[in-house]
Amino acid sequence: MDILIKNGFLLMPSGCFEKGDLLIRGEKIAAVGDIDCSCDTVIDAQGKYVTPGLIDAHCHVGMLEEGKGAPGDDVNETSELCTPELKGEDGVNPFDLGFEDALRAGVTTVVTGPGSANVIGGTFCALKTVAGSLEDKRLISDVALKAALGENPKRIHKDKCATRMKSASALRKELASAKAELKKDPELDTNLARVLKKELTLKIHAHRADDILTAIRICEEFDVNYTVDHCTEGHLIAQTLKQKGVTCIIGPTLITRLKVELENADMKNGGVLEQNGIECAITTDHPETPIGLLCASAAVAVRGGMSKEAALRAITVNPARICALDNVGELAPGKDADVAIFPSHPFDICSAPEKVIVLGKIRVGSL
Repeated sequence: MDILIKNGFLLMPSGCFEKGDLLIRGEKIAAVGDIDCSCDTVIDAQGKYVTPGLIDAHCHVGMLEEGKGAPGDDVNETSELCTPELKGEDGVNPFDLGFEDALRAGVTTVVTGPGSANVIGGTFCALKTVAGSLEDKRLISDVALKAALGENPKRIHKDKCATRMKSASALRKELASAKAELKKDPELDTNLARVLKKELTLKIHAHRADDILTAIRICEEFDVNYTVDHCTEGHLIAQTLKQKGVTCIIGPTLITRLKVELENADMKNGGVLEQNGIECAITTDHPETPIGLLCASAAVAVRGGMSKEAALRAITVNPARICALDNVGELAPGKDADVAIFPSHPFDICSAPEKVIVLGKIRVGSL
């Protein structure tokens, strides 16, 4: 079915809105601009805001289900300090209500996976938030390999990992061991081998500035691609992050200072990073902040000094780029037809999508 969206304010990759039309053919965006053609379905978006489907680059949707306690908690395998062999998608309940919450909020892609209990926790996967099985949702099985430094491994594995020195040592040891194995067998296809071959990104949970700097040191030592996730004290070392070319996924912003390493959490973080020329993504870390508040999380970053344009990029084109999701994140020909139509600016706290389209099908709202 072809869908023509007319006269909307379309979000461009720059983060600015421009008035225009959007043509969807099948599962893809076919054209953007001033379009005059006959279509099966025409949506008049006069005065409304049209965005690509939003993306959360770091969350635990489907792995840490709300309201279920231990039976719905598959986010941390705490039997060992390092579990690089685990696949996050094996812990996802595709029928978790978080997927529906995301879809209703215009979040059409989530990057979800293990928590931060372990120094290495397993892979994250990228999923569409449509209804159905894992196979119906799957975009990419392995997006990145999760690692964690700081307070969580120390607290959860205190008998094996009582200090930050041990966390760093454990990460180095696993990478060094994989490097030695890879030298013997260049075709080795373990998750750590794929990280060393730059086929997988190392996704490192780090809040405090010292943990962020440790992550940088180790990743430079082993020459791997990495992101710093949360990056809560990034505003304290922004010039270093810029100099090192660090990719940051920041948030959650809508929580209190729940633990010691959040002492310097500040909504100005995104704005300071932007002022230093660092493009980042914004995360809810669902269920820390409900996935449906991704737009609100970005709006809070704007309140703290980030430009609206940068904040919009941080929930669309930036997470797509950071997570190597080539088919989503932009209203551009050839991209997946994932679209959200808002009655007012997405950062208006009262604004919720009237329609959400995923792969060319209207999933939320009606004609």
